[in-house]
Amino acid sequence: FYQGTMARAAVFALVVIAIALCANAQIKPLCSMPQVWEGRVVTFDPNQRAYHNRTSSFRVHGRISYDGINERRRIFEEVIIGTSPSQRFDILELYALKKAYVTNLGTRQCKIYGAWRLDPTDVS
Repeated sequence: FYQGTMARAAVFALVVIAIALCANAQIKPLCSMPQVWEGRVVTFDPNQRAYHNRTSSFRVHGRISYDGINERRRIFEEVIIGTSPSQRFDILELYALKKAYVTNLGTRQCKIYGAWRLDPTDVS
């Protein structure tokens, strides 16, 4: 009687351990994205006109610096519209101040826009 009870307890313990190991193996850790990074941007969408009041197709080539820790982003853009001369912009978005500074590098004119909430650029 004692050996049968011990054997059943041992089998039960092994089954519980096996189930726990299987459950643990299915939990996948989330990827963590660097919160500070730089990259290049290419846009071919004529409806993306956050800072450019254009009605025709255009291309945008640029560089971006992203700082999710301090909630800021800086973008250098070259806007190409058909065969017209390109325009260059320096965009600094400061989300803590809720402001975006857009400088046309050709004319040296700076416009200030209200910035919206920072959308984290992250793996979700």
